[in-house]
Amino acid sequence: MLIERDDIAVMPPAFDVAEYRRHNGDLVRMADDELAHHYVLHGADEGRRCSRVHDRGTFLALVPPAAGILEIGPFWAPAFRRPAFDVAYLDALDTEQLRRKAEADPNSAGSAVPEIDYVWTGQPYRTLIERTFDVVFSSHNIEHQPDLIGHFLDVADVLRPGGLMMLVIPDKRFCFDHFLPESDITEVVQARAQRRTRHSAAKVLADQMMHTHNDPPRHWRGDHGADPRHAPTNSYRLDCIRRIFAYEAAAHDGAGPYVDAHAWQFTPGGFAAVVDELEAAGLIPFRRLQVYPTVSGSFEFYAALARK
Repeated sequence: MLIERDDIAVMPPAFDVAEYRRHNGDLVRMADDELAHHYVLHGADEGRRCSRVHDRGTFLALVPPAAGILEIGPFWAPAFRRPAFDVAYLDALDTEQLRRKAEADPNSAGSAVPEIDYVWTGQPYRTLIERTFDVVFSSHNIEHQPDLIGHFLDVADVLRPGGLMMLVIPDKRFCFDHFLPESDITEVVQARAQRRTRHSAAKVLADQMMHTHNDPPRHWRGDHGADPRHAPTNSYRLDCIRRIFAYEAAAHDGAGPYVDAHAWQFTPGGFAAVVDELEAAGLIPFRRLQVYPTVSGSFEFYAALARK
């Protein structure tokens, strides 16, 4: 069991030489140091399996059934379900709103929407949730947070000391964010300094204009599609520019609706670096346990942080 009431046991390593050898038959004759060198030079870029944690199932298996879990943004496919797990759900929409949204989505199943325990409308988590949890889990959620540091602080308020923040994060190299630059510490700190509650015009405009395809195997083959940064001017792009200009003007006046976007684009290494710097600067009460690399064919990676 990886989670104890008073502490957290060691997580499986992100690179395990025995796993690397076991799952890469062409490398079995290499010595341990040669395997580690090979992974740095070639294996990471090739998405070779190198850890016990290599997909969503093996990541979720790190959480024992006895843990008290808060799952953020479950929509119609929560990772943890009652009664098998002691789980509560937080979402920006209530149960009925999510069901209607699921019914309108041909890829979803409305009957699978769980009962939402906490409907978040922008308030600090601690004013909405009175208990603390062993685990806070979110999948493809953190990249939507306008203020990343603020989100970490909210989560920390409802996690017990030693508790886990477990994240499934899209790897920008293998999804529609491919051509967008990777986010760094300067952007994260600026968003906190501005106490952002909505996305900047630049983020919304990039989210609407700069996407490419969302087919991970194609990205892994090196086929990233046409570069939207060099797309010719057309009516769609001009309409986006005008709409986002109006969005920014309304935001400046304190009006206008919230527009969702990917605020952050990460790779496993880039995310690890941001978390480490935020911890070192004393801006978040978390330490990085592991960030598990993206495996060939996938478009997501997995991160586990411990509440200090």
